Amino acid sequence: KENYSDARNMLIEVDSGEIRLSTTDMLAGAVTFNVSDTVSIKKEGKISVDAKSLAVFVKAVSGTLNGYITKAGRLMIKCGAQKMSFVPADKNVPIREFDEETDKVLETSGSILSSVLKIAFMAAPDDASTVPALTGLQLITTNGMMYSMTASTTRSAYTWIPVDTLGSGRFLLPKKTCDLLMYYLHDNDNVSLYFDGKRVWFITDRFKLVSAQINGEFPYEAVSKIVQQERYHSLTVDANELEQGLQTCFDLARATGNKHSRITFTANHDYNLFNIATDIPELGDMDWPIVTKKQEGQGFIFTLLSKYIEEVLKAI
Repeated sequence: KENYSDARNMLIEVDSGEIRLSTTDMLAGAVTFNVSDTVSIKKEGKISVDAKSLAVFVKAVSGTLNGYITKAGRLMIKCGAQKMSFVPADKNVPIREFDEETDKVLETSGSILSSVLKIAFMAAPDDASTVPALTGLQLITTNGMMYSMTASTTRSAYTWIPVDTLGSGRFLLPKKTCDLLMYYLHDNDNVSLYFDGKRVWFITDRFKLVSAQINGEFPYEAVSKIVQQERYHSLTVDANELEQGLQTCFDLARATGNKHSRITFTANHDYNLFNIATDIPELGDMDWPIVTKKQEGQGFIFTLLSKYIEEVLKAI
């Protein structure tokens, strides 16, 4: 426990009634122990997970641990009413330290999540005159159930089927995040929701979506990134138009003293329009046609800090 690093993973192998633990550090060695009768192993195999997250969870509970590998390829460990789903570390999913006091872990199916989001926003078009553009979705977890409610209405909460949950929690999501989820989710997706007190992480076997929590007046902070394993989209736009548009953002950011303003690039689903937007109220959205497209498929959205790409623009 004194020597592992954030990047080190724990390999857990289940075979013939034994569990073997080892780390990626050869100096740490390995330990093998027998599985007790109370442990239910649903699948034999091996999975690599974050050792630090596992250690934090084990330290926070007391009693017999029950573990198995889920159909989605995750490690699920239960101790009484406490349970934790660990995302495999060998699937290019960035490892994040688990906080036992703030993290809430939920699992449900993509079809359920998508259906509830569609119901919640069925009467919530993007027309700001009808519904506030920053309408969010409130998710409440308690007693093994999850409820959803739009943040700007008093409609009755929609009840979801029971989900695996680690404790109870409450958080809000921007409507744009929900729109992205509805577009990307497949019916056979298993979705893990991680809440660290500030952000909500949606992780499936195909992509990862990170959203800022919204509160109070529901300020919107754009989704950081969507990562689709083995599928990356590449777009080409006119360099001069891109430089002129972004330079306007930089100039206004300097004038307002907002050096950490967010810039969001969006390609629409038809791949014929490229949009840039910022979190600066004085600046509207800018659109221009996409010059070329290298791959057909789903649209994407990602966000960068302006200071990170300013040097790149100088070289265009």
